[in-house]
Amino acid sequence: MAVKVTFTCDRCGKDADSIDYFKKLVLQKATLNWRGSYVSQSMHSPVMEALWCRSCFDTMGLPFASVVKDEAKRKAPPTLDDIVQEMIDESRET
Repeated sequence: MAVKVTFTCDRCGKDADSIDYFKKLVLQKATLNWRGSYVSQSMHSPVMEALWCRSCFDTMGLPFASVVKDEAKRKAPPTLDDIVQEMIDESRET
């Protein structure tokens, strides 16, 4: 027995067989207190949750791709040895 799952966009109604074409949109309410500082209400339930397709995100001008922090792509800060070596190299050039 096989099961087929179909995902449907909550905004436009498009159907697809893969979740890769969709992304969950979560809107939460946030308020400012009387002194103007930000008060997050992330502990409360979201105001709206919806499954939107890629074209709906594009239409609304929202980024579809999630921000992935790839440690390999980020440049590691220089070590003390690197800094000293760079200073030595610069002094030799002058």
